[in-house]
Amino acid sequence: MSSSPVPKTQPTILFNTTSSTLSLGPAFPVPISPPTEHLIRVHATAITNGELTWGLFVDWPFLHVPTFDVAGTTLTPVEGSPFKVGDEIYGRVTAAREGCAREYATITPSEAALRPQDLSDVDAATVPMSAETAWQALFEHGELAAPQADGSKVAANAGKRVLILAASGGVGLWAVHFARLAGAHVVGTCSEKNAEFVLGLGADEVVDYTKTSLEAWARAKEGRKFDVVFDCAGSRSMEDAWTVVREGARFVSIVPGYKEPDGGPPRGVKGLFFVMESRGAELAVISGLWERGLCKTVVDSVWRLEEYEKAFAKTASGHARGKVVIRIGT
Repeated sequence: MSSSPVPKTQPTILFNTTSSTLSLGPAFPVPISPPTEHLIRVHATAITNGELTWGLFVDWPFLHVPTFDVAGTTLTPVEGSPFKVGDEIYGRVTAAREGCAREYATITPSEAALRPQDLSDVDAATVPMSAETAWQALFEHGELAAPQADGSKVAANAGKRVLILAASGGVGLWAVHFARLAGAHVVGTCSEKNAEFVLGLGADEVVDYTKTSLEAWARAKEGRKFDVVFDCAGSRSMEDAWTVVREGARFVSIVPGYKEPDGGPPRGVKGLFFVMESRGAELAVISGLWERGLCKTVVDSVWRLEEYEKAFAKTASGHARGKVVIRIGT
């Protein structure tokens, strides 16, 4: 059990679903974990851009606790769980439930994985949603072969070309990592100021979306079309990317407002919008790649709980490089 008693109330960031405003509740009830969920002591939680709009798709209460990526310590047992009391875990809480912008929260065993010892709480909080989303986009929906545990190239992906829109963002940077590890040729879109950053993640090429369209870029040289397009940007970037797909390609988007070209996708191209599923077993595989030094986390900035307004504003600006994290406690 925990070394100190769990209080009955706690400071909690609250999202008012009627007024769409955030506040800090000084004494909101600590959750009582059901038998299927661990109560955890939260050490860090990360904000996902756009998460405050998800109430349109799930039934949140009047006052909802935001942020779903979490790193913390288990305080209560769950029968059949691989985690024991005192384990350091991280994971992504399903968005239909209450989030982690508070000192105590709950998580199911299936949503979590053991946190690697050399991965800090702050870094760990940046991983689950972004990394699992990228993994599912490329290897489930994009139908690439997943990377080997030791980082060796995957023969099935030889010659495959992958385009990642918004490659410097929280999800895009993981997609660059994974596509590179899988042995594909990786092209990422970003602004000029982020070009070296994206190349450093493992991209083979970058396209400055502020200076040229993908359509014009592809026309300038043979062989610049793609087997997999992963859209983390939406809007005009998504529309532009439809012009650079190969026959039989996969076009995967995580941005609401997904739209196919007038007349439908090009011949043999399968397009879709998807919402990631929280899978602790998948996160454990990603942990193994991190432990082998095959990928890295990127933290944009770290804020205290009482600085929540600045933290959410930085995320909403669209200019965060990596994830914005709220550190809970000391």
